[in-house]
Amino acid sequence: MHEPGTDHGERLAQWTERALAASVLCASSPVLLEDLLRRRRKWSLHWQERVGKQRKPFRIPTLPTPDDAPRRLRLGAKALALWPLLTGKMRLVGPRPLRPEELKGISADSPRLQVEPGILSAYRARQLANVAFDDENSIEEEYARGRSLRRDANLLLSAAMGWLLHRPEEASEHELELAQVPIARISTREAIERIVGYLDQPTPRFVAFVNAHCANLAWTRRDYREVLQTADLVLADGIGVRLASVLHQRPVPENVNGTDLLPRLLPRLAGRRLYLLGAAPGVAVEVARRLRQQHPELVLVGARSGYFKPEEERQVVQDIAESGAELLLVAMGVPAQEMFIARNLHRLNVRVAIGVGGLFDFVAERIPRAPIWMRELGLEWVYRLVQEPQRMWRRYLLGNVSFMARALRERRARRSTGGLR
Repeated sequence: MHEPGTDHGERLAQWTERALAASVLCASSPVLLEDLLRRRRKWSLHWQERVGKQRKPFRIPTLPTPDDAPRRLRLGAKALALWPLLTGKMRLVGPRPLRPEELKGISADSPRLQVEPGILSAYRARQLANVAFDDENSIEEEYARGRSLRRDANLLLSAAMGWLLHRPEEASEHELELAQVPIARISTREAIERIVGYLDQPTPRFVAFVNAHCANLAWTRRDYREVLQTADLVLADGIGVRLASVLHQRPVPENVNGTDLLPRLLPRLAGRRLYLLGAAPGVAVEVARRLRQQHPELVLVGARSGYFKPEEERQVVQDIAESGAELLLVAMGVPAQEMFIARNLHRLNVRVAIGVGGLFDFVAERIPRAPIWMRELGLEWVYRLVQEPQRMWRRYLLGNVSFMARALRERRARRSTGGLR
């Protein structure tokens, strides 16, 4: 395991962090002193007990401020939390410091207790990047085992991007609209709750994902756009849609993609009947085999390739309808999968049909997923481009530029008509 402080780069980083903390504390001191003298009231300084490296206790100063206090005063009070960084008890990036009572659930030899805690934790950075799918302690221990300056820099950049894209003060009940398609502004957890709720309703439901490529198709293909408009739930997939949501002042809370959603959804489907349709011959069968191993509580009632002739579609629909499936996953790529679902939804005899794109290839490990650090930075598309440059260069290099240009034009058009605040 990389041990902080064992090389010149680590020592330089630590002294840089201390200098940063000293600068911020010095800058905030006049604000706090001015408040003390002007308002003539006592400060109620509190010290929070925390546990650091090797279970050594330390304290973090906090200064409660009223809700109506000036913003600069509230920021100055928050800056006091940097004091342990200045004294060497904490680092800028590291596991979240534990409260003494939390030690009961942490092993004495836990990796997270072998390094200094941090102002920014790996778990918080992943929350901001929408990839915090494991429990907090597992993520913090994984970080501590592989801690490095490069890893810390990546987490700082990832968190900065997350803060940029996540703007709760702008949230409202309105959906995001791109290419005249309403996109739900909900989290992965909320999306799962809706899908599970749909399974208990008699009306068949259609769920779709929209990323930058899908939006480009919707802008140019009226039939695909109209199909997406009929979907019961359209989810925001990818960093491009998140960026566009900020431009439109309708920020989506998370990147809700099928590859991350399915593993979280499957544990909620105990006893539910599932049918897999799509991908190349043999892939859906392999996915079904893996899902049976990982989730024996699932009931897999069918799996077949998405490569069938138009004249075979009627038989495919009949097979699904007779299987008794409640949930249908269709992995035929856009726009084919959405068009298939829209044409046949009321004949499939399922409660929910979801278009999942290349999900089966990822589950079957025919296509590897990007490493976690790239996903934290919203760069999974770069990894896909490197993996399949001949097939993906037009979609990502040209398509992403086209998407942002269209999103900007749409934003200007709505602003000119008063559609944006």
